[in-house]
Amino acid sequence: MTVRHEETTPDQRLIDALRLSAQWHLLGLLFERPQPGWLRRLEALATEVDDARLRAAVGAAADATEHAYLATLGPGAPASPRAVAHQGELTDPGRVLADIRAFYEAFHFRPVTEDPADHVEVMAGFIGYLYLKQALAWMADAGTEAALVSDAIGRFAATHLAKTSEQIKDRLEALEAPPYLVEAARCLFWSARRATSADPGGPATRRGTVPSRP
Repeated sequence: MTVRHEETTPDQRLIDALRLSAQWHLLGLLFERPQPGWLRRLEALATEVDDARLRAAVGAAADATEHAYLATLGPGAPASPRAVAHQGELTDPGRVLADIRAFYEAFHFRPVTEDPADHVEVMAGFIGYLYLKQALAWMADAGTEAALVSDAIGRFAATHLAKTSEQIKDRLEALEAPPYLVEAARCLFWSARRATSADPGGPATRRGTVPSRP
């Protein structure tokens, strides 16, 4: 029996990269401190995302408050949104931050945010930024550049987001945190796992979809 392998067309690679960029930007926005206009930005970006669980997290964010966010993820709160807090006692926080900033600098990523470089809001935004760069590379028919970006996505997710997102998810679930943050953390965890195996030939749609829980 002949096994057929699904091929990804150039147009589909571009569409997938743009979809994943929107998904990761939405994930980052969900972990921002709620401020005036924040919910409107979430709802606008959610129209570009077809993942049901991410859209559910945005729907639950209608009840989000700055106080509840800070009580959960703010300074001194029981859960930390920063990568340096999830690397273990033997890991030098300075080296973690330096490596994250080196990734940002290599791709000219300079976010305007109140959060530190290792905050999951910023790191998710960086992945979204990389997928946008990959989409631009596909538009320019620059396959080599697109592959380099894909490699960076996989390495950054594996090194800095996979473990961090899992520990944040577990912590928020244990704390019975605001539902939108719990759902966002689950989506972040699964998205990070998928990103660690990013395909140099282009992001397949299935890689950017958050699987349903059993």
